[in-house]
Amino acid sequence: MAPAFAQIQAYITRLFETRFETALPYHSLQHTLQVTAVLKQLCEMEKVSTADAQLAAIACLFHDTGFYIDHKAHEAAGARLAAEYLGGHGLAPHDIGTICRLINATTRHAPPADVLEAIVHDADLHYLGTEDYTRQADLLRKEWEMTQSRYYTDREWLEINLAFMENHRFYSASAQRLFQAVKDRNLQSVRQKLQFL
Repeated sequence: MAPAFAQIQAYITRLFETRFETALPYHSLQHTLQVTAVLKQLCEMEKVSTADAQLAAIACLFHDTGFYIDHKAHEAAGARLAAEYLGGHGLAPHDIGTICRLINATTRHAPPADVLEAIVHDADLHYLGTEDYTRQADLLRKEWEMTQSRYYTDREWLEINLAFMENHRFYSASAQRLFQAVKDRNLQSVRQKLQFL
């Protein structure tokens, strides 16, 4: 019998709390749960079937677990972890395949192939269109310092954020409605900060 969503979420929570030795500032349990909550909201707004929404939510729970296994290929590592766990708990192979495909859809430069991939992608990067953007970006900066020894001046960091935000787009109509206006304000704020450095 396939595991219930609550059982999978409990497993992911245990992974973050016990198995992963060093908590990452950005790719954390909190980020995972936020992305999953936003995903559920977008699925409802986009009228995604209950079954597909469930698979997408499971993908969101696993989507960044790979950071703790292989930082450079974290999507593939997260998909492997999901396949191992879910396969050992009776989930149908085609459902596991869908979950792994959705995890891999969070790859930064991968354009979504369908509405589910679009929603997962949008949920993962929703923070760009929230009032919490600056704090989240600062957490990511700290994480890069910790995990990759990448240090940036304030100007360099703002330039990286500007380029990323200018090349990013929300794919689903619901994410555009929910997050685009605030993302545009955040983008303008980054531009203004760069003018004063």
